Amino acid sequence: LSTSAAPTAETREATQANAPAADPAPTTPAEGSAENPTKNVIRVINNWVGDAAKELKIRLSNVNIKVDDTSRYASGGRDFYFDEWYNCYYRVSAAQVKGTGNTKIELDGQNVLDNSACEYWAGLNKKGNGNLTITDETSDTGETITAKEETETSGSLRAEAGWYGGAAIGGNIGQATDNITIEGYATVKANTLGSEGAGIGGGNGAKGSNITIQGHANVTAAGGWSGAGIGGGGQDGYRGGDAENIIIRDYAKVTATGESGIGGGFGQSKKGNAKNIVIQGHATVDAKGSGAAIGAAWGDNAEVTIGTAGATAEQENVHVTATSSYGAAIGNGAKDTKVTIQGHVTIQTALDTASVAIGSEDGNVTVNIKDNASINAATGRSNSSIGGWKIDSDSGRKVVVNIDGGEHGKVKLGENSPITGGLDAISGTEVNIGNNVLLKIKQS
Repeated sequence: LSTSAAPTAETREATQANAPAADPAPTTPAEGSAENPTKNVIRVINNWVGDAAKELKIRLSNVNIKVDDTSRYASGGRDFYFDEWYNCYYRVSAAQVKGTGNTKIELDGQNVLDNSACEYWAGLNKKGNGNLTITDETSDTGETITAKEETETSGSLRAEAGWYGGAAIGGNIGQATDNITIEGYATVKANTLGSEGAGIGGGNGAKGSNITIQGHANVTAAGGWSGAGIGGGGQDGYRGGDAENIIIRDYAKVTATGESGIGGGFGQSKKGNAKNIVIQGHATVDAKGSGAAIGAAWGDNAEVTIGTAGATAEQENVHVTATSSYGAAIGNGAKDTKVTIQGHVTIQTALDTASVAIGSEDGNVTVNIKDNASINAATGRSNSSIGGWKIDSDSGRKVVVNIDGGEHGKVKLGENSPITGGLDAISGTEVNIGNNVLLKIKQS
């Protein structure tokens, strides 16, 4: 779905025979082009369900929308939001997909959905329980894509959120979102600027769930002040949104930054949980967070699985880099944390500057590392590298670390750089090391 202005008509002017030719009159770029964004917006309402329902397919081709306070839907209306002081705000998103039906957006050329000048609203607002798929399956000339250079800019989408609460792709302020898939060869950049929303996921303080990045998609997602790159939105003074069922697989490449790179958002009264965060296949992930790189923003529960049980090098090749400033790089639940690293996985770096690299400094923790998993470097500079930091005898905490290559695998921890912790390399109330384990550790 795209709009463009009609070409400018050429006006011929009569000149004297001996007069020099006049310079051509300057032309104004078409509205909606790269040089001249339009204020007009896209709205899709799809409630096509039932046995006869089909997927609604939409093509964005070099669409450039920059919303301001004068933008309206085609009907002339706008959405509204009441804040806690009963102020009412009227806004629109650059694009909105809502309803219970399934919608697929094919990206051609370079597309921009920019709400950065319009506070509270998402760049691409996903509303309702239908499935939204963003993909690049065919070239701009219609051929099926079988490979794509990483520097190729066609088939891309850049989404920007407004200040104070919208996700770049997902919910408006205070609005949860779910059922978003990015696949094919789509290149997506989602940025919330100064917002508290997620890059992809929930708006301010709201949940982001059932978000899948797969195929050969290349995604860069940046959360706002307290929102996740992918997952829950944040809200400093109040609540953090949860993240649930965030799946990254196949050959997807993901760079995610935020309060959690991938996981929950942060809030003072309620912190975002992270449930069923899964990275597998041949995915490459670089996650950076203030709370957790991958996991909870100090929410009660964190559940992270990296790799597929029993997978070999022929079946899987996951690469993860996780860096956090304050919470655990991977995990970080306040009450219960479960981290499983399995299959054929390489953790390039699990680095935390003030907490545990893998696990959590609080609550009950279970860390399972098995099959053919490799951790090249894991450093908890102030605390432990793997497990649960210092565990007081009267705390009642249960921190279990299991490391086992099994009969046919081989776990490698610290092969290139020893596993290092400020207090302990590995800490737990129970540490079990099984068969086929290469372990190099160092206490700093």
